[in-house]
Amino acid sequence: FVVAGRHDLVTRRSLRFWAKRFSVQPVLRQAELLRGGCTEDEAKTLNSRSLRRLSEGLSKGLSCALFPEGTSHSSSHLLRLRTGPSRVALVAKTLSEIDGTPPPESSRSACIIVFDTFTAQTFGLR
Repeated sequence: FVVAGRHDLVTRRSLRFWAKRFSVQPVLRQAELLRGGCTEDEAKTLNSRSLRRLSEGLSKGLSCALFPEGTSHSSSHLLRLRTGPSRVALVAKTLSEIDGTPPPESSRSACIIVFDTFTAQTFGLR
């Protein structure tokens, strides 16, 4: 199983241990880039490496969890979707073709795209 997570979350002291154990791939969002801490080139390098690792895992039959909205929110509607999950799936298919292995859609792997659109009100919790 491979998963991507916000860089500022997976590098926090309280989550770092678990993020490393579960091989969570850090992704730098535009919000973190604007706060500083790294250059745009460093962010592109980190994100490219993370998306490549997710694609490699998916092409080898691992499941992959991604959040296509690129953020957390409590709205009951979808935000604009990001291209990362689609790019991961396309690169995984290409990698499997290069390796001569079955493509992800015909193996037991899955790219789980999680839509974070449900609020506590949806479930009657508020």
